[in-house]
Amino acid sequence: MNSHDDTGPVRLEPHPADSRLGILRVERPPVNAFDQHMWDLFDHAAASLHGPTLYRAVVITGGPRHFAAGADVKELTSLSAEAGLELEADLIARCFASEDGQHGLGSFVDDGPGKAKFQGR
Repeated sequence: MNSHDDTGPVRLEPHPADSRLGILRVERPPVNAFDQHMWDLFDHAAASLHGPTLYRAVVITGGPRHFAAGADVKELTSLSAEAGLELEADLIARCFASEDGQHGLGSFVDDGPGKAKFQGR
């Protein structure tokens, strides 16, 4: 994802003054609320930074007025309780661990039926 998409709501692009600096833009007007599609795009952009890249640093920025309002409440109200819990667990896992165990702050391990615990590095 070193090339950039000028039209997407989540874009990774080089800084105009220094191509070693990446700009990860989040723009979903009016308030940059994150729905599942936004999380997927953000996850894809962040994962692309784990491989070979020219970027030495990345700045995450939002639109002109808001960084991010948080979760898209309209989407959340349409979920069942079970789906909401699954989404929450998935988002936590994305923030703190990676599937390959090589990136992130640690990983989640099985801790009994329906339970998982976070194991830091």
